[in-house]
Amino acid sequence: SRYRKNLTKHILNIHSDKQSFACTECDFKSKYLTNLSSHVKTIHRKDNPYNCNECDFQTMYQRNLTLHVKMVHEDRTRFYCSQCDYATAYKSNLKKHIGRVHKLE
Repeated sequence: SRYRKNLTKHILNIHSDKQSFACTECDFKSKYLTNLSSHVKTIHRKDNPYNCNECDFQTMYQRNLTLHVKMVHEDRTRFYCSQCDYATAYKSNLKKHIGRVHKLE
C-alpha cells in the first residue's frame, strides 16, 4: 500500500544511522542532498545576498538576516533557560532547547 511504502521510506530516511551526504569543507553530514546544498550555500559560500550591516553575518535568506538582527543586535531575548545560559526571543525555541539539551518537557 502507499502508506506502507511511505512508512518504509520514512523509517529509512529518518531513523537510519546512514548519513549519505558529507560536506567536503567541514564535518557536516546529512541524509538529504538538499540539506547539504543549503549548508554549503549558507556556511561556506561568500556570495550570500543578505549581509548584516553591523557584523560579518551573511545568509542566503532574508528571514535569517531579520532574525539575526533581532536576536543579536536588538537584544530581543525574553525567554531564558533556568538550567543554563541559553536565551531566545521565542518561547517555542526555549521549549525545543529544553527538550533537546536538558531532556525535559
